[in-house]
Amino acid sequence: MPDQDLSWKDAIKMVLIDAVDPMHYTDIADQIIERGLKTEVGATPAATVSSTITVSINSEQERSPFIRISRGYYALRVSWSPFVDRRCS
Repeated sequence: MPDQDLSWKDAIKMVLIDAVDPMHYTDIADQIIERGLKTEVGATPAATVSSTITVSINSEQERSPFIRISRGYYALRVSWSPFVDRRCS
């Protein structure tokens, strides 16, 4: 599905849905570009990904679809659990 031009938030969610493990925001940005989820990414897509996730977590709190796992690493709140190996499901 190349060149979809999703919102940053939706593009991040699409990448994290397929992630087996939490991802670093730079890797999320790389995947958005590789998959063509944004037609224009600007000069600093990794910074935009980081900012989008941080704003979502800070403003939406528990309603944010994202959860911070460790510095720079994020996952989807509803799909990630340290107790479930999603590769087997």
